[in-house]
Amino acid sequence: MPMGKRNSRVVLSLVLLALGGYFMFQVFALVRERFSTEQAVLYTVYEEVAVSGYVLRDETVIYPPESATPFILYEVDMGQRVPVGGVIASYYSSREQLETNSERLRLEATVTSLKRLQTSSTLGLGGAVDIERRMFDLIMTIAESAAYGSSVQAHEVREQLVYLVTRKQLATRELYDAEALIGRLEAQLALMGSISRPSGHVYASRAGYFLGVTDGYESSFASALAGKLTAEQLRNMIDSPPENTKGAAGKLVEGFTWFYACIIDPMQVSYFSVGRVYQLRFAHAPQKDMPAVLTGVYASGEDGYVLTFAGTRMTTEMMLLRTQDANIVRVTHQGLRISNEARRILDGKVGVYIRDGLTMRFRPIEVLYAADSYSIVKWQPNVEGALKLYDEVILSGRRVYSGRVVN
Repeated sequence: MPMGKRNSRVVLSLVLLALGGYFMFQVFALVRERFSTEQAVLYTVYEEVAVSGYVLRDETVIYPPESATPFILYEVDMGQRVPVGGVIASYYSSREQLETNSERLRLEATVTSLKRLQTSSTLGLGGAVDIERRMFDLIMTIAESAAYGSSVQAHEVREQLVYLVTRKQLATRELYDAEALIGRLEAQLALMGSISRPSGHVYASRAGYFLGVTDGYESSFASALAGKLTAEQLRNMIDSPPENTKGAAGKLVEGFTWFYACIIDPMQVSYFSVGRVYQLRFAHAPQKDMPAVLTGVYASGEDGYVLTFAGTRMTTEMMLLRTQDANIVRVTHQGLRISNEARRILDGKVGVYIRDGLTMRFRPIEVLYAADSYSIVKWQPNVEGALKLYDEVILSGRRVYSGRVVN
């Protein structure tokens, strides 16, 4: 066979082989074409406005009688509501009496708790798991309070945590000699003798929530000022000198309503409507959203606007702090979260393609909120043909169309 013909056949064979390989590659690519997906999940976005302002409330400073000694034992907890004429504190003739009575009260409370725990120490598996969950929640509360510089909530949950730990120890037999511990504590109480009578008491002149601290601004930040302050007046309030409250036993926060006055930029005032309820997120209590009604908008010219909110949910942080940084939640968007790259248009409708078993389906969507990389779309669980929670949304891929069968 001539050399030219042999070379021609070799070249032809290589060309046919290459064409066959290319054809097989295309078939394989069509059959095994890849695309990426993500699940549609429930998501919430808050549009917030950051402000700084002051809490206005009615407060009364409580002073002990002139005959009172400095050895005072408080009979109520921080933030506890006290009726008119209720005993706030007792005072004793000596420090020794005060310390002895304080220790006796502490031991009596411990014995009472241990006896109560003995009668209900059996938990069962579900009870033990529930107690561990509650303990974890309390520990997280303490950690969050410490992270935001507030020791108030940590103090409030300490006794709850001690109670739960002791109950778990009794139920799991980690604390075997509870009876012996009670016996030792009762023996200590017997040695201490009878409780000493106080020399006198400090009474509440009116009803209110008790706080054992004062700052001298009790009369300056009264609720009567709500809705009447200009931006300049609000800025200058904290610069005024405090009153002398030396020797006070504490104060009573009266009523159930507090006011929050803050300055807002004129460009943002259109976001808010008088009479509407907003959620306030205070920096010193970030884990608690405080609902409050916008009661007034005071125009201060070039100084900005003063917004006044009124709320009735009282916490210890709300009673203690005057200056409060807060985020006002003006709009809440909740729906299904999808990536923007998944959005497509079919017959003039915006939607996404999902993988429904082995078939691609188009689902129209209504965008409620759009960020740079994702969108929140309306969740319609009872509407046929709408995007559902946990649908497998197709992000990218070639030849994406409704009805296509996929592997």
